[in-house]
Amino acid sequence: MPKTEHCCLPITRGTKIVLKHSGEDLYNSIHQTFENDQGKPFLFSSFVRASRGQASRYVTADKKGVYQSIYLHGNHFSDLDAYARNVRTKALQEDFIVEFAGSVFDNEELSRELFLIFLISVGLLYLILAFQFESLLQPIIALLSMPLGVAGGMFVLYLTNSQLDLMAAIGFVVVLGIIVDDPILKIEMINRIRKRIQEKGPLKNSHPTLEEIIHEAGGLCLKPLLMTSLTTTFALVPILFTPGLGAELQRPMVLVIIGGLSIGILFTIVFIPLIYWYCYRGEYSSNKVVS
Repeated sequence: MPKTEHCCLPITRGTKIVLKHSGEDLYNSIHQTFENDQGKPFLFSSFVRASRGQASRYVTADKKGVYQSIYLHGNHFSDLDAYARNVRTKALQEDFIVEFAGSVFDNEELSRELFLIFLISVGLLYLILAFQFESLLQPIIALLSMPLGVAGGMFVLYLTNSQLDLMAAIGFVVVLGIIVDDPILKIEMINRIRKRIQEKGPLKNSHPTLEEIIHEAGGLCLKPLLMTSLTTTFALVPILFTPGLGAELQRPMVLVIIGGLSIGILFTIVFIPLIYWYCYRGEYSSNKVVS
């Protein structure tokens, strides 16, 4: 409870006392003296009594009764969840209903909702890619780019000493939605090139290797990949240099998106083709026909 100080002045007829408080302790102020019109000194504590008390800043009530608020200040609660459980247990013993409110609890609830949405999105994306590629392995290869994007965003947050808050979590969701486009496009292009070669049949002494197919698909996908990542990154850069409360709140999200797309895509350009080659090198070599 916030502590408040009040003083009680006895009401006397024809007497007006104005107290100017400059910030020092109230208990020291009331022991000062003042003079009346005739110059006679009086001790101020003879007319004023000061006492400390506690009062609620807000009073909330409904049909169930009055809600008593408890304010927690500081970072001396190492385990807030354990403290909340302890309070709920003691409240139930006294037949009280406890509700916790504040930015910490709101952020935890939103983080749980974002995590659940992320799991559902990844599951739906896997099913869509499985139908598109007609394979259960290739969607996993495409989804392996997501940890690389998360690592890039976390690395930039660490370099800039920024906070991992709710806006940063939203930035991770954006990064994961964009960075997965490159492996999807690259795997689809590799599959189309392989299918085209199989339909034409092997030519004498000119059958391309799996490495050549991956290089060809990478060259075709490089420009669309760079256009997507660079336009998104450059569009968000002005927010980093814009003053104001809104820009400050959005800065962690912008840093995550820039770091995830810049660093993550650099690794996916090399990492995803290597994983594809490692998974299909035996199958492709066994199906190779030389005439």
